[in-house]
Amino acid sequence: MDRENAFVNSLLSQMTIREKIGQLTMMVSGLACYDRQGGTFSFRPALKKQLEEYGIGIVSTLLRADPWSQRTYGNGVELEQREEFVNQFQRYVVQHSRLGIPALLDLEASHGMQALGSVMYPCNIGMGCSFDPELYGRMMALIAEELKLSGNHIGFISLMDIARDPRWGRTEECFGEDPLLSSRMTERAVRSFDRAGVSICVKHYLGHGGAAGGHMSGAVCMGPREMREIHLPPARAAVRAGAEMFMVAYNDIDGIPCVVNRRLLTEILREELGFDGVIMSDGGGVAMAKSLCVNGEDAEAAALALNAGIDVSLGDNHGVFLALEEALYRGMISQERLDEAVERVLRLKVKHGLFDDPYLKPGRVAAFVQSGVCQQMAYEAAAASMVLLKNQGGVLPLKPSQKIALIGPQAESVYHLLGDYTSPRKTGEMKTLRQAMEERFDRVTTVCGYAFEGGEDGFAPALEAVRNADVAVLLMGGSSVRDFDTLFNEAGTVVGGGSAFMDCGEGVDVSSLDLPGSQLALLAQITATGKPTVVVLLQGRPYALRQSSEQADAILAAWYPGQMGAQAVADALLGAIQPCGRLSISIPRGAQYLPVAYNMYASTRRPYADGLSGTIYPFGYGLSYMPRRYSNLRVEGGHSMEELENGASFAVRVDVENLGDATIREVVCLYFTAKGQPVLRRGRELVDFRRVELLPGQKRTVDFAVGKEALSYLDQDGRRKLGPGRFVLSAGVNPDQEMQVEINLNALERGTAR
Repeated sequence: MDRENAFVNSLLSQMTIREKIGQLTMMVSGLACYDRQGGTFSFRPALKKQLEEYGIGIVSTLLRADPWSQRTYGNGVELEQREEFVNQFQRYVVQHSRLGIPALLDLEASHGMQALGSVMYPCNIGMGCSFDPELYGRMMALIAEELKLSGNHIGFISLMDIARDPRWGRTEECFGEDPLLSSRMTERAVRSFDRAGVSICVKHYLGHGGAAGGHMSGAVCMGPREMREIHLPPARAAVRAGAEMFMVAYNDIDGIPCVVNRRLLTEILREELGFDGVIMSDGGGVAMAKSLCVNGEDAEAAALALNAGIDVSLGDNHGVFLALEEALYRGMISQERLDEAVERVLRLKVKHGLFDDPYLKPGRVAAFVQSGVCQQMAYEAAAASMVLLKNQGGVLPLKPSQKIALIGPQAESVYHLLGDYTSPRKTGEMKTLRQAMEERFDRVTTVCGYAFEGGEDGFAPALEAVRNADVAVLLMGGSSVRDFDTLFNEAGTVVGGGSAFMDCGEGVDVSSLDLPGSQLALLAQITATGKPTVVVLLQGRPYALRQSSEQADAILAAWYPGQMGAQAVADALLGAIQPCGRLSISIPRGAQYLPVAYNMYASTRRPYADGLSGTIYPFGYGLSYMPRRYSNLRVEGGHSMEELENGASFAVRVDVENLGDATIREVVCLYFTAKGQPVLRRGRELVDFRRVELLPGQKRTVDFAVGKEALSYLDQDGRRKLGPGRFVLSAGVNPDQEMQVEINLNALERGTAR
């Protein structure tokens, strides 16, 4: 450490003010750094100019390929070219930097590297429904390994956003609506990256999923308890696990943009949570601070952000952070604060060995990606993410001999399986649902049936196929498919255009949660034929399912299942795998009933005058092909208040039995409802969860430990306290089929609580 300190301090002492600022601002994104002609890469004047005047700290999106970047096969960096190109880039940076300082490279990688040839895994909303942090950790370990072998030092990963309004287009990037589940997934991701030697940039800090009305980067109105109970826990988990970088959200909280919120960035993240890594704005985020400046000056905006706690300005295409030089001379920032930010970036470069050897060994990344291990993980993740919502009369699983009418525009499209932040796919790189179904069933007739934009032109052939089939499989949901005609702003947010229908993804918020186009009209006509109808939902958000739940015989929520999603969905329909997920987000009756998150304060859950419940399928809901039984929920042992304060916990146990003839992986959730506490508690809270494998006929006891962390509350001054009250714990097959047992802390003054 002494040697590292000496090296960093020596380097810092040799740097000019401009060279320091160059470490903190990304004026030229990676995708704008180069041109490709055939197999030859050359660098653009903008990169050369920045190197000459400022040097380079971090380069983002060097390997990115998608419609926003306009990089694809032919003009982007392909899998077999990655190592040679990254070495060429680093060599150029080192040779043209006065002090020979290499660049840190980062890339979007929330569900796979957004690069040509990379495997795409299920989106986070599906992984949240798996309730399987261990599986998610293994998936993230593979993503981190590919990043490392590709010369990327940082992965941008959506981990902190809590889905509080499903109208928000980025709901697909969230694990769901619960902070405990999101925190567990976040912790596993951070630890997996750390073990792989890759830095994780945790995004977005803070409250991004809580914007009013579900508007992208909209205003977030929340008090300190809502912030600490719902939105802050994943950030706390990330810091504890060793995260080295945070990305700050675009939104404001109570009128203060996060990018200039000193209380949020410095007092809470750094001083309270103990984070000592790099804090980065989102793309172009620092420029937002100009709206707070009297004269709209770059220097004032840059100073506001730096002094609040921002170290690095991502996607600073307007060069706002370059005005830190002027801000320093005008006394708006201190030399110490500037050096502090630069030192954090340099230390990250030291950690990644960039000053020792910034170059890659050839031939490793393609072998890794093509080995099959990533594809197998993508299949396992897709299988774990699916949630069976309805199975009336045991329609599922299907038999290979049944004649299947496969209906929906998604049947022939691989992109409808992948979600937003997806790189282009080669023909034959992954299977369509039609191909996967034809491999498993003897007779499959595939028809488009409906259009996302509406109309009934495809109804007649679809109904003809249904009449000639034994079972109709109707693909429903939405689309996060970007195309190369779509218009984007500089941050990559969709702003219009495009020939592909898109109703989900970054910048694609909706006012209605009705399934788009003519899907429901076709569903009604299909079910009127009397043929068994299975609905498969391919989506990045929960849609209103009132009509679907009434008319369909079976509903399988597959979300965006990723590159191996077609095989996993087909196997789930066949029964080769058992759907075992549970909803990580409540499915509402309609947008007019929002909010419907299960863990709102009890006072917000009064029924409407029309008597309808706002939720069709609640958080934690999920069926199985195999019957299972819960029994004997009990609390064992007793503790004094002092023992609980010192780390003791109650043992809570429940017996779970597989009554079927196939192995299942059951998600066992434990909830509580608090009563009689000094502050209002949420109507229902997830205490803990386990995923257990049960062989046919097997019965297992599942153990939970319930202690201070779960039972305590935030008082009116924001302090965590353990006080009086009763806790009704519950567990069961589904939220409407639960047993209950009570822990009574009021008895502690008289002895022990049971």
